[in-house]
Amino acid sequence: MAAATVAASVAVRLLLDPVLHEHEPYIMFFPAVAFAAWIGGRGPGLLALLLGAVAVVWFLFEPRGTWLILRPEMQLGLVLYVLVGCALIALIETLRRNQEQLRTTLASIGDAVITTDADGSICLIRRSPSRPSFSASVTSMNTRFGRHFSYSAMPSVALPAVRTS
Repeated sequence: MAAATVAASVAVRLLLDPVLHEHEPYIMFFPAVAFAAWIGGRGPGLLALLLGAVAVVWFLFEPRGTWLILRPEMQLGLVLYVLVGCALIALIETLRRNQEQLRTTLASIGDAVITTDADGSICLIRRSPSRPSFSASVTSMNTRFGRHFSYSAMPSVALPAVRTS
């Protein structure tokens, strides 16, 4: 999959070559890295990053078809591409991990979950399959929580003490 996304990026970038010439050699490879990292994780993301760097040097840097990187700005661009690509992969890995933790948390909750935004508008209602009797009179999302539920009717939950020092 990583190789296919990079191959597609090479094809698109070569099609744009008459317009872009040697400018913006990496622009089409960041989406390939992001896609590979999102779908496959860190390994495919790093593979796409490496294949993208190899493709740029071979297909787009002058002289083409060699491994020579003669100009200092191209050397710096390659280093920056790798650094930004690694940061992108790390960010996507963090997002994937947080999404999985949220999925696990929501699946383990016994009753129901109602998620609101900062303004108190309902964004998500997830009823638990183990509690089919839960029924909310919420007819649409983006309505105010207070219109359907009373804050005072909600059970109190003792929060754990947090040490500040």
